Amino acid sequence: MRVQFPLPVVQDSPFAEPGTQEGGIVYWRSLQARLGEVGGDDGAEFPPGASELDAVSRRNFLQVMGAGLALAGAAGCKGAAPRDPILPYSGSPVALAPGTPSHYATVSSVGGYGVGLVVTSLDGRPTKVEGNPDHPSSRGASGTLDQASILSLYDPHRAKVFKEAGQSRTWKDALAFVERELSGLRAEGGAGLCFLVDPTASPQALELRSRLRRALPAARMYAHEPLSRDEVYAGAVLAFGRAVETRLSLERAKVVLSLDADLLEPVGEGLRLAREWGGRRGDAAQMNRVYVAEPMPTVTGMAADHRLRARPSELAVLARAVAAELKAAGVEVPVGGEAPRLEGAAGAFAKAVAKDLAANR
Repeated sequence: MRVQFPLPVVQDSPFAEPGTQEGGIVYWRSLQARLGEVGGDDGAEFPPGASELDAVSRRNFLQVMGAGLALAGAAGCKGAAPRDPILPYSGSPVALAPGTPSHYATVSSVGGYGVGLVVTSLDGRPTKVEGNPDHPSSRGASGTLDQASILSLYDPHRAKVFKEAGQSRTWKDALAFVERELSGLRAEGGAGLCFLVDPTASPQALELRSRLRRALPAARMYAHEPLSRDEVYAGAVLAFGRAVETRLSLERAKVVLSLDADLLEPVGEGLRLAREWGGRRGDAAQMNRVYVAEPMPTVTGMAADHRLRARPSELAVLARAVAAELKAAGVEVPVGGEAPRLEGAAGAFAKAVAKDLAANR
């Protein structure tokens, strides 16, 4: 395939020689030809010397490389790898047929949210992750983090044994160590002992933590997530008086306004919301409209019908402006203080959103 760039050139230009003129426009096959680095248009697909690599042809290079890999493989067979005996099961596991994959349901926790998955296992080794269609959070879908979670099972840097002062220890030694450390704390109810754990919605994990609290009532337990939602919970306290999770239903919303909230991100309930959002987008009669105001592009912003780029400090003002427009249209919404007046693109955005929301209460 020949890609030609139409570049008008003055006819007395020193670079006009390699081009071909058609209809008063000089065409150039490449920037190199335009700059005079390649000779005339001789019809060849590649310039001279393109198949040579430092005076070595591509064919010879591949031959040498293949021979080198073969010799390296032969050198690696000289007993360098440890010899591990392959032994059969002394007792065959229940419901395990060699070579037949099995499937089981599980839950992957990301940021404290449980995502229902179905994992395919072959001869006791998990090999594939898919969404669980019967789980309300995933509904048959899976995210990138869920797909990558299976790699953690085969991570060569995973801890294989317990270690103390650089020495390997067994499970029995580890339990004895914990018992030894806790013996002096039980008398004081665990005072001075702290646990740092991940946020979780697992009933089993929550039950184990409840047992710890009952056994050590003076101990403290802290849940931490690197990408925390502390601001979300603080806003929920202001709105509802306590920290709660907001459950959205995009399948029932015809008009959506998102203020720097990535509803479709693959964390939390993003999988469920993406399915609900996509379900309405596929039906022309029920298609929704999505308005997004945000400082940085997000998945929701890139998929929105209308997007306004706004600074984080401007979002609260924009929200009050939309609320004021809704109140003027007869929709009862609380507006604290004097309603702001926005001009330009932000003002037009607020009026359009309010009009659309008022028409679809």
